[in-house]
Formats: sequence, structure tokens, C-alpha cells
Amino acid sequence: MDEADLLGDRIAIISHGKLKCCGSPLFLKSTYGDGYKLTVVKKQSDARNGTEPGQPHSPPAHSSVSPCSEPRVSQFIKKYVASCLLISDTNTELSYILPSEAVKKGCFERLFQHLEQSLEELALTSFGLMDTTLEEVFLKVSEEDQSLENSDVDMKESKKDT
Repeated sequence: MDEADLLGDRIAIISHGKLKCCGSPLFLKSTYGDGYKLTVVKKQSDARNGTEPGQPHSPPAHSSVSPCSEPRVSQFIKKYVASCLLISDTNTELSYILPSEAVKKGCFERLFQHLEQSLEELALTSFGLMDTTLEEVFLKVSEEDQSLENSDVDMKESKKDT
């Protein structure tokens, strides 16, 4: 899929022998993509003694490996992109979907400027942004096609029963 994204001027997605969509990679991503994926990396405490790396030993304040607070980070991001959606919370990272419309409103620029300034305060080490991939677009189009087929089968079966 990465090669198609880089080399393809127009890409067609075919499912079950039928053309489902066709267009440039940018068109397909903007039409079928969920937006951008923002990943923030949590600052890690030294798990052995509960302190941050390089700090003197002290009794553990809590059992968490990271001092990062998901609700606090989510609230911070929602100040700039209200419609963000948390999709993953692991020991090391938080991932959010940011809708494409937020780019047009200039929300990303303000978010990234303030996020960069607040990394330490939010107990984060870094962040990254990814665009929707063509693979995600393909999976979404295929999934929609499959759900439409399932609903057609359900309707046909209900008509037989009546």
C-alpha cells in the first residue's frame, strides 16, 4: 500500500469484483480517512525505585510506571481540538484521532505550539502525527462493503420469513 500511495496518481479500490471508489491518494484519504493520529509518549519513571531516571532514590509515590495522567492530557488536547477521540492508552503512549477539519481551522498549529511548551508539565517526552494510511482507507471501504452485504442478507431473510 505504501508503494501505491507514493506512485499512484489514481487508485481504485475493488471489493468482491465491484469498483467501490477511485481517486488520488489525497482524495481517498480525505474522503474515507478518520483524520490524523496524534501519539504522545509518556515520561517513564524508573520502575525499580519509583523515581525518574537520574534522580536520587526515594520511596515510590505510587505504583504507576508513568507520572502521566490520561485525563489531564486529554483535557489539554480538547482545549485545542474539541472533537479529538482517545483511541489507545498503553503504559508508554496515548493515541488520539484528530479530525481533518481541525487543520482548516488552524487548531493544529496552536495545539502543537502549546503541547511542545507543556511536555514537561504533562509528563510527556514527545509527540508525533500521522496521516491516515491507504491501508486504513482500504480496510474501511472493505468493512463498509461487508456491513452492507450483511444488511442485505438480513433483509432478504426477513422477507422470506413473512
